[in-house]
Amino acid sequence: MKLGICYMVFDGEEFLEFATKSIRKSIDFISVTFQTISYFGNKTDSPTEDLLKKLKKENLIDEYIHFQPDLTLSPKQNELNLRNIGLNLSRLAGCTHHISADVDEFYDSSQLEFAKEEMEKENYDFSMIPIDTYYKNPCFLVVPDQKLSVTFIHPVRNEYSIEKEFPFSIEITRRFKFKEKYRVFSRDEIIMHHMSYVRKDIWKKFANSDNGKFYNLKKFASIYNKYEVGERLYLIPDYLNRRTKLVENKFNIEIK
Repeated sequence: MKLGICYMVFDGEEFLEFATKSIRKSIDFISVTFQTISYFGNKTDSPTEDLLKKLKKENLIDEYIHFQPDLTLSPKQNELNLRNIGLNLSRLAGCTHHISADVDEFYDSSQLEFAKEEMEKENYDFSMIPIDTYYKNPCFLVVPDQKLSVTFIHPVRNEYSIEKEFPFSIEITRRFKFKEKYRVFSRDEIIMHHMSYVRKDIWKKFANSDNGKFYNLKKFASIYNKYEVGERLYLIPDYLNRRTKLVENKFNIEIK
């Protein structure tokens, strides 16, 4: 297997160095697509390209390209197009398999090696892994887990497609054209660690996300800024039914 991964970056660029360091030895080709304008037409104030030049020089990424969203399209259509652009970068690099990742998604390298071995055993169309979610701090794990999962390693022959009928209820831009044969990994085998609610600027995240419509952002930011580990959480879809517990900073993430 020659495995590629593409990270999609608009906000959350503070994670990219830690994410790439954690898996560099297990990934053959790491690419990044970055935006200076969000799907919602907002401009970034982050010097992302300077960071990308640094990471490429340090061999933490292999390639990066700028993506200009088409604001006449929906955010989801732009996101779908971007996932397939990342997939094509892996194809052009000669990869046999690919992962599409947001910049706040992390994997344990030993678990990733196991998943690669499993995916080589059969001609799967795609794989699925469960998600752990983190809130405010990379040591604050949301409990109980939200029973979320996401598509993972897949052969480069399979493209992302907005499929209304899919075997799993997941984010629509991570569904596939081919979906007949798949490998479902258990929590004991591999987990995607999602720093979904960990940000240097949480307002920026939700101002440029479809999930922002589910929150009163001013109220969310106020609760978020005061939050302490163990307290009840204000999270979709069930809001006050979860808390956090303190865990190790597994990926040595520093939010500055």
